Order: sequence, then structure tokens, then C-alpha cells
Amino acid sequence: MLIQITLFLTMSLSFFKPSGLFREFAFQSLLDLFQSSDDLYDYTRPPIPRIHVWAPALDGLQINITRLIPELANPGSQKLLQMSEMPVKDAYALQESNVRLRSSISKDLDPAPTRSKILGLFQVMERKPASHYVYDERPITISGMIYHFFFPPWYDQLVLRAEDLSKTLREAHASREGISLQIQNDHKKKLDSITNQVCRASELLQHSSYEARRSSSSDSFLQAFASAHLLCQEIRSDNQSLRDLLDKLRAEMELIEEALNQIQETLQNLQWANTLSDIEIDAYERTYALLGRKVAEMLDGNLDSPQVSHVYSSFIHEMETKTAR
Repeated sequence: MLIQITLFLTMSLSFFKPSGLFREFAFQSLLDLFQSSDDLYDYTRPPIPRIHVWAPALDGLQINITRLIPELANPGSQKLLQMSEMPVKDAYALQESNVRLRSSISKDLDPAPTRSKILGLFQVMERKPASHYVYDERPITISGMIYHFFFPPWYDQLVLRAEDLSKTLREAHASREGISLQIQNDHKKKLDSITNQVCRASELLQHSSYEARRSSSSDSFLQAFASAHLLCQEIRSDNQSLRDLLDKLRAEMELIEEALNQIQETLQNLQWANTLSDIEIDAYERTYALLGRKVAEMLDGNLDSPQVSHVYSSFIHEMETKTAR
């Protein structure tokens, strides 16, 4: 919906000379659409493993297993169950990493700061378009005169605003990259190992409870199996949630990288522009706004919106159409 409205406004601006009022209306529509989502904005921190709950449960399960091993008549089963030592130490060691991960997610994945910076840039562009800028003073040096001749004030503003948006996006990318590395280095391997060990113990206890079904310890084996099975399912579920978070972070980083590449391409396109009309200058700013909007939507959890490459393609088509005229 956003792209259709913006393209309609862009086409309108192509046929009519934009008065200040009309231009403000066109850009304000982007601001209104951006701010309208604030009413529904509710950041929910992604789920992470409940290691603080698992460690005591694993400790209790290990005590039960150690107590039940002598109750088995089959030496082979005794040996297998004895080998299924619970990763209690690993779970306790992972608790500290889990605290750091919680802190990082709470601080770095909240989209509010990034949204605020993008919105601030939108408001600057809406208040004073790049096409309205003039140099305050005449250059007093030859180099300054040459610079002013080749680089008009709107050029400086378009470059500055692109750099501001790029900086905000790079910060969002860096925070996600940091958390991804933290998950891979501190959590993933240890968590996979804990999951495999606990679920393997659950299978062995199930088999052992069948062997001991006629003994006086049958109920104890069944209770131990039930506890291990439940813990296995909980850990496996939380482990999958962490994998899903890692996949989501990778998808977000790819989209941010794509947006950064599109901004860089608009800057390269700008370097070859000797002179631009007000309409063409506005097209650059609307492109920045759309790219920022796409990233803001993604940070809010909308990864199904059109890719940012479509924004740049629309910009190139618009500029080529104006050049042909």
C-alpha cells in the first residue's frame, strides 16, 4: 500500500510543478503512514532458553538416574544409563552467557531507537527539502568557488541525508550481527549438546522403565522417564526458538545490507548528476524515505513486505522517465 501511494504521488509530481504546499503534502503522507503504526507498536522481546530453570531440573534428574541404576537387572542397561550423565555443569556454565544474551536482546533488538532516528530524518526532510537549501556565504577561495560551482547546496544535503540514514542502518545491522555471533559462540553448540544428552537420557529411561515394569521400582522409573521426557521437549522447543531467532536476525541483516547497497547506488547516480530539477531532488529524498520505511517495517516484524530493491528500481525508472522528457 505504501509503495502504491508513493508511486501515485511521484507520478503526480512528474506532471505538475510542485508548489511548496503540494510537496509538503506528498512527503507528509509518508510521515503519516510511518507514524500510524506507532499506535499499534508493542515490542515483544524474543524468547530465549530458560537455562535458569533447566539447571536445577537436570541436577534432580541426575540424582534420580544415579539412584535407579542399581535397580536394573541387565548390566548392559546399567552401563548405558550410567553413561547418560546429565550436562548439569554445562547448563550452569551457560547461565552467565544467558544473562548476557538477555541484556543484549533487550537493549539491541528494540526497534524503537532506530525507528526514532529514521523518523527524525524524515521530519528534517519534510521541514526543509534539499531543493530549498542555499549556501549562506559566497566562497572567498578559488577552491571554494570551484566546489560551489560543481556541488550545489542540494547536493551536499542529499549526500548528508544519505549518510545519516546509512549510519542508522549500519548501527541496526551491527547490533544484530553482534547478537548472532553471541548466539553462535556462546549458546548454539552447548545448547545442541544439552538437548541431545537430555533427549538421549529420556529414551534410555523409557527403555529402562519397560525393563523394570515388574519390579518394585517401576513407578520410580516411570516418574524419572516422565521428568526427562518433559525436560527434553522443553529444551528442544526453546532451542528451536533460538534457531528461529538466529534465522530472523540473518534475514533482517540481509534486508539492511540490501537497503545500504541501494543507498550507495543512489549516491553513485547522484555523482553523475550535474543539475537536477526540484522534482528530481525530491525523488532522491522520497527514495531515502521509502528505504528507511522498509527497514522500519522489517524491525517491527514485517518481513513479507516488498523487497527494498523494488524501491530503487522505481527510483531509476522515475529518473529515466524525467531524463527522456
